[in-house]
Amino acid sequence: MDFVLFLEKILSNLWVNILIYVVFILVYLFMFRKRIWSIVDPLFMQTISMASASYCVYILTYYQLIKSEYSLSFLLTEVGFLLGFFVVKNVKNRKSSVASEINFNFKELQIFIFTSAFVYFIAQMVTFKIIGFILFKDDTNHVFAFQEHSTLRVFLNYSRVIFLISVFYKKHLLGRFSTIEKVFIFFTVVCTMLEGSKSALLTFFALYVIVNFIYATRNGLPVFKISKVFIFILIFSSVLIISVQNNAGLLNSVVSLYYRFIGSGDIFVLGYNENVINSIHEKSGLKYIFYPGLGTFMKLFANIEPPHIIGVDITEYHTGKTDSGPNARHNFIGMLFWGYGGIIFSFICGFLISWVRNFLIFADKKNRQFIYFIIVSLITYSITDLISDANLFMNNFVWSLFMLVIIYFLSSFVSILVLTKANEEINKIKLIC
Repeated sequence: MDFVLFLEKILSNLWVNILIYVVFILVYLFMFRKRIWSIVDPLFMQTISMASASYCVYILTYYQLIKSEYSLSFLLTEVGFLLGFFVVKNVKNRKSSVASEINFNFKELQIFIFTSAFVYFIAQMVTFKIIGFILFKDDTNHVFAFQEHSTLRVFLNYSRVIFLISVFYKKHLLGRFSTIEKVFIFFTVVCTMLEGSKSALLTFFALYVIVNFIYATRNGLPVFKISKVFIFILIFSSVLIISVQNNAGLLNSVVSLYYRFIGSGDIFVLGYNENVINSIHEKSGLKYIFYPGLGTFMKLFANIEPPHIIGVDITEYHTGKTDSGPNARHNFIGMLFWGYGGIIFSFICGFLISWVRNFLIFADKKNRQFIYFIIVSLITYSITDLISDANLFMNNFVWSLFMLVIIYFLSSFVSILVLTKANEEINKIKLIC
């Protein structure tokens, strides 16, 4: 159905529907209250999006805008996801052993940080040269600006993420940033703002929380807590920004924020229709999930056609446009490709997210290799994307690891040169003595 018609149904009894939405939010936050590490933890926003999606399906069902089979499919896949997620024991409920001292060459970590910062700096300068300062362009946004520069976007986004993870890890090891690290972090923040990506700024907080939680939990240390004052400022700032952008009052801004949140369920509003589902081109669930990233490399050896993006197909059905579309949430993917077998898919998604956040983070507690910590942090950062779109998760996961391999080999090469030079200097001193 049309999203405008959906909003009209909500507006017919707006404040009651908003109150019901708040109840959905509170219920989901209550369920995940012991699993969310911070308000800037990616799982927090995914919990809000899950509540919003469930609310949308409730509205669609209540006003009889979709068939009952779609409502049942959503309910069963959502229950499957929750069972998969909560079947894994919460890390906060089990005692972690204190990790031993650092067992890797600290100089190698410093060189890795320098290399990732250098790669990011080059990618950022090339971005400004080719695309310019997106923030000051009225005719485009962060997403569309990189449509013809996907490779550049990979180098830019993932080199930045890898740099931040590694420098935050070093900060936890030493308890402080160096002056040059502070300068480059500030440079990274400014450049991110000039790119015009609002959500990318939250990446800084999210990565710090993830690195802190993994490091602190593995070492038996207290976890960093964000103050309630900061949380209030964050919420108030969001409402204020919307108020300024839309030239609206405070009450209308709250309603606008509500509309933005329930947009998480747009795939169900637009896609829960037999004609829409029949218009979707892709028929292979495995190809849809595993092609991103992996398919790019497989094309070197076989003739493989990339899958049609589900959200784009749905948008094309409604508007004729093919430039964007809603994310295909795990509920929709499971129903589309496997029917009620999608319950198993949702269970697997929930299980993997919870397992990564509760067990994988304890890999290599003896700190034998700093690269293990960075890999685990990257997986933890991206794993919650399985909720909103498995296709998106695989794309982020594969390309972040690809970028990590490039930076690691570059830093290893630099390490060999630096350490070899250092050994030569030591031998010269020994000969002189």
